[in-house]
Amino acid sequence: MKNQTILTRTLIAAALLASASAAQAISVGASVDVATQAVADTALTGTVKTKLAADSRVKGSDISVTSENGVVVLTGKAPSAEAKAAAEEIAKSADASVKVDNRIQAPGLLSELKTDAKVAADTTGEVVTDSWISTKIKSQLLADTATKGTAIKVTTKDNIVFLKGTVASQLEKDQAIKLASQTKGVAKVNASKLKVSTKVNADANINAQ
Repeated sequence: MKNQTILTRTLIAAALLASASAAQAISVGASVDVATQAVADTALTGTVKTKLAADSRVKGSDISVTSENGVVVLTGKAPSAEAKAAAEEIAKSADASVKVDNRIQAPGLLSELKTDAKVAADTTGEVVTDSWISTKIKSQLLADTATKGTAIKVTTKDNIVFLKGTVASQLEKDQAIKLASQTKGVAKVNASKLKVSTKVNADANINAQ
């Protein structure tokens, strides 16, 4: 009976030892994998930083780079949406399989337009607002001999100009669009509601016959 008890204790001890050894092996393997990934992430971060520093498309940006489990995280600020997109493209070029989490802050198109307008105001003394743009275009239409400014309504919202009304010819419509698009601070011209007189077109067709 005594020998049986000793044997049982020996078997239990052996089982516990084997279990502990297996757990330690798993822990060591996991540690090796973590260490390997950490080295890879460090190398990836360094490569991306080098590429960003050498690319003129992100000039003026303040970008921080970190990598975690093969994912490159970009943070900081860029002067434009184009620079932000370029930074992501540069990061991806570091490794074909790399994933990029682009958290860079950059102004949108509207913000850039407002910045351009502010610069224009600083250099000319004129404050470029939607109201200023509408007034400027209206005066240009009235002064231009090819357009009948009184027939064209001009409104502006968020730097987008809307032309509305009826003009005598396609030439007049084209000139109105040209004058509006060339005005400082204008991002886009919408002339979908600027119509060419059907009566004028009809008369032209009759004369042509």
